[in-house]
Amino acid sequence: MACFGCETLLWIVAIVIVLAAAFYFYITWTHRVFKNAGIPGPEPGLLGLVSEYRKRSMGDIDIELHKKYGKILGYYNASLPVLSVADPDTIKDICIKNFSHFVNRPNILPLDKYEKGILTLTRGAKWKSTRSILTPTFSSGKLREMMPLMHTCTENLLKHLEQHAHSGKSVDVATFIKGYSLDVVCSVAFGIDVDSQNEPDHPVIKACIKAMNLEMASPYIVLCATFPFLIGIFESLGIGFMTSDCKSIFTKLIDDVVKERKENPSKRKDFLQLLINANEETKDKEDGLAFTYYDIWSGAVVFLLAGYDTSSIALTFALYNLATHPEVQERVVEEINTNFGKDEVADHDNVGKLTYLQMVVDETLRMYPPLVRTSRLVNEEMELNGYKLTKEMEIFLPIYAIHRDPDYWENPDRFDPERFSPEQKSSRHPYCYLPFGVGPRNCIGNRLALMEIKTVLVSILRKYRVICSPETERPTIELTPGDFMCRAKNGVFVKLEKRDS
Repeated sequence: MACFGCETLLWIVAIVIVLAAAFYFYITWTHRVFKNAGIPGPEPGLLGLVSEYRKRSMGDIDIELHKKYGKILGYYNASLPVLSVADPDTIKDICIKNFSHFVNRPNILPLDKYEKGILTLTRGAKWKSTRSILTPTFSSGKLREMMPLMHTCTENLLKHLEQHAHSGKSVDVATFIKGYSLDVVCSVAFGIDVDSQNEPDHPVIKACIKAMNLEMASPYIVLCATFPFLIGIFESLGIGFMTSDCKSIFTKLIDDVVKERKENPSKRKDFLQLLINANEETKDKEDGLAFTYYDIWSGAVVFLLAGYDTSSIALTFALYNLATHPEVQERVVEEINTNFGKDEVADHDNVGKLTYLQMVVDETLRMYPPLVRTSRLVNEEMELNGYKLTKEMEIFLPIYAIHRDPDYWENPDRFDPERFSPEQKSSRHPYCYLPFGVGPRNCIGNRLALMEIKTVLVSILRKYRVICSPETERPTIELTPGDFMCRAKNGVFVKLEKRDS
């Protein structure tokens, strides 16, 4: 019996060793891709950069990698090889000159039937068709029509800020700006009032936060990066990357508005109405380009998430930069007072006169681009800058690292709006500034985001002085480790002082 027990134990040990060896060889069989291609980069180890994502921000990791290995390098996210490109000329090749070879983006997570239509993740003809449907939302005429709705949201924001100005206490402006941005998106895109500024725990804002919590070290992402075949299995089971509770909240929001629009036809020409119209106009198409209910859902959700998150990040860091640089803030206020009448309201047209404010916003987006990296997918085997790229290889453009590269920006960690004077802009490579991406797959809503950022900054600065408090992090803000988005780890705390009328 003892011998039988020993034999069983030996078999168990042997099986464990075989499984461990199989696991090791499976996740490391791609780990010679870059060495074989002559592409520099860090040693992959077992899981590549995964352990680093738990400790440091993605932007800081990219800065260190490119400082050590050059403008083009390769690293691994678990078993997935990633080519990181921080060279502006090569970025132009990828995003403009040879765009047809890099049309699509990689999907590192499974997509269910709701998520497959998300604009940033759609591919080929479907992407082109969807983008053409959504683009009219962001024309100058449509942006002007949105202004009264934005003004209502801005007035609510100013009321909330007033309470904190009176208290004299430090406030995490990120909290209020998130609520404001969500109110704007729901108002201009769906024609509804969720009033998340009065309800910071509103289910929609909680769902947005949860859905956008995409950290590279999360177990789900690590699992899919380690075993990419699981993506297909999850998709066949109808499992996507969003949680079911988030989907339920978004579905109820969208279905309620769509139902109301169909029962009471509206002449509104907002974002959601464009989606509803596209669904009606393409329902007989049989080439895979019909705009389905799921396309309505994904189009609405991506507008909601992107509009909420990117604008709120940019606005929050703009207020931080103005608080920590009072001389810049006062110059902005002086420009506003010079160009605006006493009771004149900021709108699509008059904020265009504020050239220095635009420079401040541009510099904020340089230092804190909402998206730390953007990506492309190689659609066929090819050569790039003498390097051989394999089909389906992921390419990341490290936006944050490029924006902090001293080869393109003198003293890159210093906040200096003068970088965006006409003289300095003309002397700089156009592809070393990428806050909204570049090329045909750039951010479709960048004009709306810029208008929202500038108009609300004008409204806040005319009424309040934004100053540092003991809780304000200086000289810079610590960012969330491993996050795809540029978020402050500990919030953004400032104080507000009411200006003299």
